[in-house]
Amino acid sequence: MRVVVGVDAGGSSTRALAVTADGTVVGERRTGGGNHRSAGTEVSRHFREAVAGALGDVPTAQVAAVVAGVAGAAAAAGDTVRKRVADDLAALGIGAPHAVVTDLDIAFLGGAPGDDGLLLLSGTGAVAARYAGRRLEARCDGMGWRLGDEGSGWWIGSRALRAAAAALDGRGAPTALVQRIGTALGVQELSGDLRQDWIRTVAPLTAGQVAALVPAVVATADAGDALAATILAEAAEALLGTCAVVSTGPADVVLVGGVLTGVDAVRQPVTQALRSLGHRVHLGERPVLGALRLAAELAGWRPDLAR
Repeated sequence: MRVVVGVDAGGSSTRALAVTADGTVVGERRTGGGNHRSAGTEVSRHFREAVAGALGDVPTAQVAAVVAGVAGAAAAAGDTVRKRVADDLAALGIGAPHAVVTDLDIAFLGGAPGDDGLLLLSGTGAVAARYAGRRLEARCDGMGWRLGDEGSGWWIGSRALRAAAAALDGRGAPTALVQRIGTALGVQELSGDLRQDWIRTVAPLTAGQVAALVPAVVATADAGDALAATILAEAAEALLGTCAVVSTGPADVVLVGGVLTGVDAVRQPVTQALRSLGHRVHLGERPVLGALRLAAELAGWRPDLAR
């Protein structure tokens, strides 16, 4: 039984899916973050566990091809990421042809009705891209948490942390984010100065862990906190601004990432604004399908395997 494996390695999670030539799903496994910049030093372990979990009892000799879409695999660190993936596959005993592309490539292919259009992604990070014939023509943001990622899960979580800190310190308006975020982080009052306890708790957080605070921000906004609601509204505005940079007119737009597919307060205004401009909006909830399409092509199978 020959299989191909598609991998979606993002900032918050790594997902692998193995299928046979007739499209039968053999297995699927989700593990921790796969971006070496935001997920720390465990990315190789997460990658190997995801692929091995998806294969289950299938012998590695039966793998026909592997394609991994990896956050952080663009030119700035592409060589490093490709070597790491090659080493990880070799450690698993997989010698099949493989390819590494960006998470943008598989996200677009996994959700677009054709090979042309726009991608707007907001997960741990945020980026917009324009594709023509599957080729990336333009992109905006996706520059990481130090330089950009505006409107991303990290951006939302970071804004919430700063708002809570300002409220604690008397520099900002009172907000229920203090209690909600403090509970989510497990802040313990140990020092006699709650601000110092927050500093101790927040200092070691990765970008992915900051992005994981988004549900707490959403819950706070839903409970009527105006500051939390403003953060989410500003995230939507930031994403629309990013998308506008790469847009040349009405097109198919694929929305991907946990923020855009899972947070109504962000997705709804973004979708409404894009449609008002004549765009056709599609939710790309399973980018790993794009990796499977490419893996099927690499193996010489029919290219619509994951459609």
